[in-house]
Amino acid sequence: MEEAKFRTRELFDLVDISKRIFQPNNYDVTTVRSLVAKRLAEKAILHSISFTRLWPAYGEDEFLDSSSLASIARNIIEIHNVFQYVCERGISEEEFDLRYNVMELHQYNDLIRVLTKLGFPDDDEIIVAHKLNSGFYSRRNIEENSIFKSLDLKKQKAILQTKEAYLKERIKNKINPLTQEVESGIYNLLSNSLHSFPLGVSNYNSYSDMYHLNSLNMMFLSMEVTIIYLASTLSLYIRLRPKISKLLTKDEKEYIKKMGNNSNVDYWIKYRIDYADKRRFFSYKQLED
Repeated sequence: MEEAKFRTRELFDLVDISKRIFQPNNYDVTTVRSLVAKRLAEKAILHSISFTRLWPAYGEDEFLDSSSLASIARNIIEIHNVFQYVCERGISEEEFDLRYNVMELHQYNDLIRVLTKLGFPDDDEIIVAHKLNSGFYSRRNIEENSIFKSLDLKKQKAILQTKEAYLKERIKNKINPLTQEVESGIYNLLSNSLHSFPLGVSNYNSYSDMYHLNSLNMMFLSMEVTIIYLASTLSLYIRLRPKISKLLTKDEKEYIKKMGNNSNVDYWIKYRIDYADKRRFFSYKQLED
């Protein structure tokens, strides 16, 4: 079996297409949901641009930072999943309002916590403004939400204490570009690099082909999830905001859809399993000889 191929050209082409729908001005946004979708889509696009800028040119890999590439890829998976959570199709306005206000309250509490630790006084105008807006109104909107009222008291308390930014268990129709198990495994691998866990510290300089999660393979997986999850996010964004599709040609929209295919990751997994089986076979043969 041949090795899975790096889709470098495909990534750069996809990023070039994504730049065409990047619009930093918000004048064309008419709903809160569209605004949140726009921010998330643009965050994914910016991350993908950073990924391409970090990707090594031929012969320039002496100081290759594969851990940063892994961190970016992990963030793009997260953005994709948050996008689905916020912009899930078919949910009620009451459901969207709950999800949105939980996000707003979490943002408010984190902002206040950071500014306080940095030494800003309680009467700082930014702190006061957020207390009156995000803090007061988001909490009130949550407490008055009929869905929130139907939750058990323990869950209500956790929400108001901002222990969660997203109530992801409420997603009914999650779209998985990869299977849930494969996504979870890759996400965990990439997160090790983000947090400098031991696996993330060791695999950036491991080049042995016997090691399934060496630096080269981690780069391959990082590129693949960047392509797949960026493409899926763009597809979801275009579907939510049809006017965006007018910025793209028919071929470009088809290309985005094509890039969401996960066959290259499946091929890599099968290749590595096959590779390990062959090595195990030869090892046993050597023992017998």
